[in-house]
Amino acid sequence: MKDFRLTVSRQFSESLTALTRYHESTGSTWLNEELFTLLVRMEREYREGGYRKVRQYVFELWDVD
Repeated sequence: MKDFRLTVSRQFSESLTALTRYHESTGSTWLNEELFTLLVRMEREYREGGYRKVRQYVFELWDVD
């Protein structure tokens, strides 16, 4: 049985980058560059104590060898 590790928003922009690449490779366009930039900016501002109206999360599932 494989082991996995679940994290939440530890690598927010890196995870969104991987997700964007995946969807681009399948022809999907819902996560485009403009939305990616907005989500990353909102997360950065939230962590810096600024924008607090919306919070988004990325659930990251890691393959543990």
